[in-house]
Amino acid sequence: MRLVRLCAAACAVIVLTGPARADEITVNGHAYKDVLITKTESFYYVQLPEEGRTLSLRPDQVDVSSVKINDDPYYRTPLRDTYTANKARRAAGEIKDVDPAFRAGPAGGGAGALSLDDVRGAGGGAGGGAGFGIARTAVEQTLAGFGFQFQPGPGNTSAIAKDADGSLELLGPPESLTGLVVKAAGPVQAVDAGAQQLQMLLMQLKPDAASAYAGALTEAKQKGSASVSMPGLGINISRKVDGANASIEVRLSAGG
Repeated sequence: MRLVRLCAAACAVIVLTGPARADEITVNGHAYKDVLITKTESFYYVQLPEEGRTLSLRPDQVDVSSVKINDDPYYRTPLRDTYTANKARRAAGEIKDVDPAFRAGPAGGGAGALSLDDVRGAGGGAGGGAGFGIARTAVEQTLAGFGFQFQPGPGNTSAIAKDADGSLELLGPPESLTGLVVKAAGPVQAVDAGAQQLQMLLMQLKPDAASAYAGALTEAKQKGSASVSMPGLGINISRKVDGANASIEVRLSAGG
């Protein structure tokens, strides 16, 4: 199993799943992505997870055609958790507005609008789950197109494909992919070239993940291991060198 093939398969999983992505909306030409939206008859309530605050907007303030709402709790729960944590940080004075022009205030004049926290079904809530928001079995079926044949992993909580040069393991129960592990071994040059190929593929697909991966890979080469976290994705890399040969393990986990 060539490392480049392993890396291509890993990228296929990232394309399928990616970091948690929920709602989108455009206000006065400014696009907000990965937010949480609740629409009522009179207002759009928009939670900004990274800022821990809420916008209360009239329909005439919004490009209605831009509104996209994804009700899947797998996508919403991580963002809801981020919002809750950052709301507490904002209350403590640790977070300032990124764009004060959109600071939420009384909507439509008169009485102030309800906070999104008072609106039923604002996002997250019970029934969510940790994971990439896709069934592990669906990924197995997709990667069968790459020639991978999966067998039950340890404890039947994962599925793993192996050969003499490495392995690809999909983590999580059948209904939810929670991570993946790529392992490979061989000549140092080939291992490092394959690891670099993964970075190049990530750059084309998800530049923010590629940048985080590049930093972790550099650190792993220097120290033997590295770990980095970003919204929706955690990256862990370990690398060992034994003479002319090397081994590497890349672990991608949902949730960061």
